[in-house]
Amino acid sequence: MVRRPSRRIWGWPGALVLWTALLATASPSTAETYFRPLAMHAKPRPVPGLLFETEAAKFIRLRDFRGKVVLLNIWATWCSACRKEMPHLDRLQGMLGGSSFEVVAISIDRKGKDAVVPFFEKLGLGYLRIYLDRTRFAMHRLRVYGIPESILIDRQGREIARFSGPNAWTAPPLVRAIRRVIRASEVRRSRNGTK
Repeated sequence: MVRRPSRRIWGWPGALVLWTALLATASPSTAETYFRPLAMHAKPRPVPGLLFETEAAKFIRLRDFRGKVVLLNIWATWCSACRKEMPHLDRLQGMLGGSSFEVVAISIDRKGKDAVVPFFEKLGLGYLRIYLDRTRFAMHRLRVYGIPESILIDRQGREIARFSGPNAWTAPPLVRAIRRVIRASEVRRSRNGTK
């Protein structure tokens, strides 16, 4: 009697690991500083509510960032593509971060702060704040199937663009695109007479 190999269903956690590994090894430039343009959605999309932690173990909601343009990034310290991308996100926060814009990079590391703090120190990340989601609930809510994944959110809390995979976020075309989004949202806000 010949035994057939058993079929094992990995589910989304296994698929996530496989997708991340494939993405990181796809080409040498993919995980380096490879720039790819940001494609905006034809219409803004709703973003589900998210709850995650700060470094100080306080809970924060995504809606707490309303009024800012947000680049939401889902990442992990064990993801090689994420490790290459994080310095770009840190510099982007240093360039544009403030009352109108923030990079919100949420780590899905199971060890939480114990994994992320040494990672930030090793890479010298000084502009990004530490946000944690050890439950990986954000991935489920946002329908993220691989990391890194970045979502551009307008001041009203709507998704206006999504990018799968690493990117060189400090590349001039991307910085200009994000600045245009910030300026456009400021113009709309002033026309509406809102803060």
